[in-house]
Amino acid sequence: MTTLANLVIARIGSQRLVELTNDTSAATTIDNDVLSGACDDAEGKFMIETGSTPDTANKVHVAVLVEGVIYFLENYKARDGGILTQHGKNFFAGCKSMREKQAPLALGNSVLLPSTTRAN
Repeated sequence: MTTLANLVIARIGSQRLVELTNDTSAATTIDNDVLSGACDDAEGKFMIETGSTPDTANKVHVAVLVEGVIYFLENYKARDGGILTQHGKNFFAGCKSMREKQAPLALGNSVLLPSTTRAN
């Protein structure tokens, strides 16, 4: 199991994860394959949205990634409603915020130089 999966398990109630990772209400254990798939999807989307590699030692990354994992698990269950929408908003807003905080650093490292040539 991935580090992210372990972090999700530590933060989300196990009964909730049992419900989100299984198709049957009779299930009593977390389906680790489904959880790992959601973790992979959240990490992949995180990379696309932020331009950063997920760092599970970074508390900000973990907070955003956990929202993403829950979002993907809810999405897999084809749940429609406020919970799915809220987790999605939290995940994508967190990614956007991280991307925007990185942008000033990228702009500050520009190799462009001001031009001294004037157009006639």
